[in-house]
Amino acid sequence: MVQKLELIREEKLYRLTPGKKKSDRLEASGVALLDKETALVIFDSLNLIARIDLSLKPDKRNRLFPAPSIGEGFEDIAIDHDGKRVFCIIETMEDTDGKYRGFVSEYDHE
Repeated sequence: MVQKLELIREEKLYRLTPGKKKSDRLEASGVALLDKETALVIFDSLNLIARIDLSLKPDKRNRLFPAPSIGEGFEDIAIDHDGKRVFCIIETMEDTDGKYRGFVSEYDHE
């Protein structure tokens, strides 16, 4: 027997992030749960981390945080809740030896 997932709700990210509009390109590439009410979302082509309330409704807690990095955009995100750190993966960049490698950026999640 094949189990199926049921879609409960969905919303466009531009409607949830302050200052963004329909024409803005928000290509989400990763999501991680910060707590029972909040998700962090990262983007393919932006050095931003979105904090989104899981109600998927506009909320004053929804924010965009700058995430300075050596690359442009991220491929995935992970959270170390005990160490209070957020890790974002940069898919590939040219290293000092000319070879292409993935990189990790580390941020304080406070």
